[in-house]
Amino acid sequence: MFGQSNYTRPDHLKTLDSLIQLSPSWGLSKADYPISFDSSVARAVTQQLLLDLAIGNTKPQLAYTGFNFDLRKDAWVQTIDAAVQNRSIQKLANYLINRSPEVNQLVRVLQDSTQYDDVKRNLLRKSINEYRWLAAVRAYYPLVLINIPAAYLRVYEKDKEVLAMKVVVGRKKRPSRTLASVIQTVVINPYWHVPRKIAVEELLPEIQKNFRYFTASHLDLLDRDGNKVNAAAVNWKKLSKNYFPYRLRQQTGVKNTLGILKMQFQNPFKMYLHDTSDKKYFAALDRFSSHGCIRLEKPIQLAKFLLNDQVQAIDTLKITGPYTGIPPKYLRVRKQVPILIWYNLIDFDQTGKLVFLKLKPNAWRLKPTV
Repeated sequence: MFGQSNYTRPDHLKTLDSLIQLSPSWGLSKADYPISFDSSVARAVTQQLLLDLAIGNTKPQLAYTGFNFDLRKDAWVQTIDAAVQNRSIQKLANYLINRSPEVNQLVRVLQDSTQYDDVKRNLLRKSINEYRWLAAVRAYYPLVLINIPAAYLRVYEKDKEVLAMKVVVGRKKRPSRTLASVIQTVVINPYWHVPRKIAVEELLPEIQKNFRYFTASHLDLLDRDGNKVNAAAVNWKKLSKNYFPYRLRQQTGVKNTLGILKMQFQNPFKMYLHDTSDKKYFAALDRFSSHGCIRLEKPIQLAKFLLNDQVQAIDTLKITGPYTGIPPKYLRVRKQVPILIWYNLIDFDQTGKLVFLKLKPNAWRLKPTV
């Protein structure tokens, strides 16, 4: 569509060279963009530099990718070609450099980073490109974003933050995992199907010490076929970590560990978002105490965002008072809302100020799985 000679015009090569020389100040590397008088090479270099400014040169490392974000690379290439044709490549570059407030702040800190060591400067460069990628994602998708070391959740729609809240994430021995997926279901009044490891390592010893722990925790005992068993008739002393032919399920209601709401999405880690019956952890600075799933400070607000035309089901929820045994209700999320759980040691506080986070229990070092 556009002649490749456009890429070797003197005015274009001069502008391109200027952008390449400035690229390190934007978190890029000059070595990635070798300028050339060969038209095909010049075109490839121009496109790569502008694409890197548009969507970053690094994606977040995730332990599971169940959703692939389409960032419209072909459309960007057409936009770049048109800018070269119209001699507006500098204008396009300026737009891309300035379009993300988070990236702008990161770039300013990088440019004034003489007080930081190489580790922090490398972290800044990595984060600049990951936040570029995130800005591109937010431009095309509504998004639920959770940053594990910040223990914080943000919801975006049409590239605007519409909801934010504290979350409780996994402890050191059972960290939350990084992933990309799509939220599929909101469960009202969920059961808590106790994972076997928690059942035999944490709950069983307590029940063996005092059976009242079983009833006080509002638990059901199920056999392997899911049938209820009379827990009082079971010889709990004979059960052990290696012999436990049952499953534990916590009854629904306000005393349930998952609270009154649960949000499900596809992943291999059995992770989900949920309310909690224990709200005190949200007041803590260190919110790393779950078994891997993510507890929500404002579950009702998130459910309303997800359900949209089904919010009447949330409006009728009982959120106070002792009740139990209400059957779960499953509501499909009709609009596509991706969830991204990432691990970034740079984040922004509630005033928008950049903060460096401390290394916490994490999943980003794990090898990605398919």
